[in-house]
Amino acid sequence: MRTTFVPLILLIALIAGCASQTNWGWQMSQFDMRVASYDPLAPSIDVPTLDRALATAQYVQLGGYRLTALNMLNTPDTALLGALRLKRGAGGELSIWHAQPVPAASLYLRYDASAQHFVAAQTKRAGAISLVLEVEPGLLAVGVVATGGGTLDPRLPLATLTFAAGAATAPRAAAMITQDTRSAVRNLTVVGEGADQATLQWSERHTGDFDLNGEVNIADLTPIGANFKKVFTTSDENYAKYEVIDGDENGEINLADLTPIGANFRSHISGYDIYRTPLLSPDEVPSVDEAGRWTKVENSAEPTGPSAPRDWNGQNFRLVYTFLDQSGVGNFGWYVVPVNYDATPERGPASNVATVSLIPPNASLSFEIQPPAGPLANVNDEFYLAILVNNVTGLFSANVRFEYDSTLVQYVEGVPSFTGHDNLLTDPLFISADDVGVATAPYVLVGFNATETKGTPAVDGSGALAYIKFKCIGAGVNSECFRFPQSTSFIYLWGTTYGVPVATPELGVPQILNVGG
Repeated sequence: MRTTFVPLILLIALIAGCASQTNWGWQMSQFDMRVASYDPLAPSIDVPTLDRALATAQYVQLGGYRLTALNMLNTPDTALLGALRLKRGAGGELSIWHAQPVPAASLYLRYDASAQHFVAAQTKRAGAISLVLEVEPGLLAVGVVATGGGTLDPRLPLATLTFAAGAATAPRAAAMITQDTRSAVRNLTVVGEGADQATLQWSERHTGDFDLNGEVNIADLTPIGANFKKVFTTSDENYAKYEVIDGDENGEINLADLTPIGANFRSHISGYDIYRTPLLSPDEVPSVDEAGRWTKVENSAEPTGPSAPRDWNGQNFRLVYTFLDQSGVGNFGWYVVPVNYDATPERGPASNVATVSLIPPNASLSFEIQPPAGPLANVNDEFYLAILVNNVTGLFSANVRFEYDSTLVQYVEGVPSFTGHDNLLTDPLFISADDVGVATAPYVLVGFNATETKGTPAVDGSGALAYIKFKCIGAGVNSECFRFPQSTSFIYLWGTTYGVPVATPELGVPQILNVGG
């Protein structure tokens, strides 16, 4: 992945000290507490389901008990696993110990459910919260997290478990995304009046998935511990992070937020299906329950999967989905549902219904090749492609990805401005990168982020957000040489509340390029 940093010295200072699980860390002074190590241009992270992770995990073993430790990515926590010990007590109870202080432990214990069953757990300790769940007969999930940024004292066991002879009689069924109505999307919007396509945008909701890795499991206890007893409102600068963790939506992160983890354990989301219907009149709001009326909108890259596949790269705020629907001319309505396509497809609760806008869009993104260059070029020519925003209000940060035809052009660099060409934002922190994710050949995905510096007010109006320099490398013509991806979780316009979009950006038409030999 080729990356452009501007300005270099400033970004190096901001990156210093960040611990990142992606290729590099990026931290802006405006969002010190909110961004942490989040890299907005990093590729998406593939998180295996708990079942897949446990099938290949290494264990610490004592007799018929096998204990493993996983992190929030459902991959082995090797450091913790090497420090774990299992011990049997005088009364036959099993205790779990660790040899070094750790902030949290996400553990899974397998045992022979044909000969014994789980009875009780003792995990109480000061300065920590704990949760033990019987995932299914023969499998326990054990989570222990220090509160307030502390660590767990290794002089105390993480948990002491009691079993009794005899097989369990009531197996526990895995949770499904269909069961929790709070997982319904509430903010689906659509823009695109007068054209043959519409831009949909919404924020993901998956109750109990507090670490946002796509699955509810014992690691979701960790964000609760880290933010325990936090009381917040919509004016809090970290609201976008806290409201995800607040499972019961009462404005405080507390023990009651453990309940959604237990209720939705192993619930998994792999994206959203989108449904569309023509409207009988421009002001109609159709019901999602009208059978036979709605048609699923397919993802052109993978018709058998979700309309909008899930992409996540470590965000601690709700994923923002953006989708281009080639709906055709007319008035339409849409709704979305969370889905799990990993096994037998499961459909979650339906969102609100959004209809095509009959007023000018709040904001739009478009391409423009900068003069004196134009859509006619020759091999070895270089030019800047501007990404423009129109009619935006309260813009503080923009994160955008688009595709280019790699047989015609190659990425050279990205800049926020150059001589005679300004940025709508005021001297923004800026970063761009090439090949930031999967795209269908011959296309390559490029992205950028432009953000106002701390203390600079948000802006209104129209103008350029970035200028991406390309070089022509092959002869040919492509009417869609530059285009926005059909589905992505990485196009959003932010206001001053980090992680909360200010508008659904209507995504403009592709840019043609004709390159002569």
